[in-house]
Amino acid sequence: MTRGFSHGRWTRRQLLGGLTMMAVPLVAACGGGVPAPSAAPTPSAGAAAGGAPAGPAAQQTSPALNAPAAAKPATSPGGKTLSLVWSGWILDQNPVIRDLAQDYAKETGVTIALSTAPDDVQQKLLLEAQQGKSTWGGWEGHTAFVDTAKLAEGNALAAWDPYVTEADRTDFLPTSWEEQKYKGKVYSIPYRVSPLVMMYRPSLLEKLGYKEFPDTWEKLYELGDRAVKELSQPGKKMNGIVFISTAWYCLWTVMATLTPKPFDDAQGLANMDIPEAIEAMNVVKRLYSFSSPDILSTDIANITQAGLSVVHMQHLLQLQRMKPALQGDLKLARLPKSAKAQGTTYWSSGPNILKHYGQDDEVARFWLWLSKQKRLYDTLWLKNGSPPNRRSLWKQYEANKGKELDAGMWDVDDMQSKSQGIPIALSIPIQATQTKRVTEELLLGKIDTPEKAIAEIKRATAEDIAKQKK
Repeated sequence: MTRGFSHGRWTRRQLLGGLTMMAVPLVAACGGGVPAPSAAPTPSAGAAAGGAPAGPAAQQTSPALNAPAAAKPATSPGGKTLSLVWSGWILDQNPVIRDLAQDYAKETGVTIALSTAPDDVQQKLLLEAQQGKSTWGGWEGHTAFVDTAKLAEGNALAAWDPYVTEADRTDFLPTSWEEQKYKGKVYSIPYRVSPLVMMYRPSLLEKLGYKEFPDTWEKLYELGDRAVKELSQPGKKMNGIVFISTAWYCLWTVMATLTPKPFDDAQGLANMDIPEAIEAMNVVKRLYSFSSPDILSTDIANITQAGLSVVHMQHLLQLQRMKPALQGDLKLARLPKSAKAQGTTYWSSGPNILKHYGQDDEVARFWLWLSKQKRLYDTLWLKNGSPPNRRSLWKQYEANKGKELDAGMWDVDDMQSKSQGIPIALSIPIQATQTKRVTEELLLGKIDTPEKAIAEIKRATAEDIAKQKK
């Protein structure tokens, strides 16, 4: 994974005309990569967008996709075969999927062939869509707001709407369901709850005299300043917080704590015209004052795992990844609240149906079946830290609350239920790129005020979108 977000500049005419674009390495669930969406894999800087278990040293992107590798199909006595492709971290970290595929074959007579996505999977999907064909029936393991618009505009995806019952739809977190829509249609179902959260060192809060995590930004500023002053040692600075400058890990996330509607769904952009945009940039600048300049160039998980930060703001998946290095001294908390909002950013990744495979109903049936299997989340959640989205599955883990599962998981789930999803749009990756650039320029003193920073995001985003439309 690479730190930061990059994208090729495409015009809409090129996209619709059939030229293909390489995928951004972000894994859904935001979190994903084997290296670290996840002290374990720690993100290298980017993800989706998330990454996904966001991967390796890249902090906000998903793990790098492995080379094409077809797994041995789950065999059935006879009948149909479905070929499905997965981002590598999912199969690598959750081998139970292969066992579940075998179970499905026995139950239904439908053989499931599992493949690891090649690096150029999106290019392949778009090229095949032009030819009216698809090697695979479905894809799981990417970030909706980063990838779905390109794939839907390229005619590669089938909508989920005809295959989901009302009972299924209402079993998913409502905000996540809305998040999966593009132009009114749902193109993936949300497998995971995946918010941006606060992680903190309980032992260090105790040293500072805190009995609970701060619930406002002002209280967090006090904690951060005290951490630097009281816990630093000669040659070993303690940081109050570490965070990633990528838009969906930083500015947009802070905006969601200040307003219930940080995004303009009609425009497909974070709303830079509201006063909370400038306020959020002020918050980010204040957080940086008791952070480390290394956060702009280093995997922040390395800083936290070295014991050099009291608070870590990142994707939920990082909790499980970093705990071992800290001997379990890491807990989960929701983001600070404000008078108007108590939200966050999130991406509830899940599987797509690939339009030209010709077995949409069978593909949808398997994905829905898999989303209900507790055995899947016994590894995906209990071991890897990625909770289910289905409400019915959450109820089955009540006995694990405060034991194998941090009780804060329930609090951040509530936080996501009060949050607006990042819109799926061709324009949102463009804005994300400019937002990261400008945020870092502000933090480094190249732009002197938050007001000028927000104005520059607006200017540069509008310019790039205009070029895209030519």
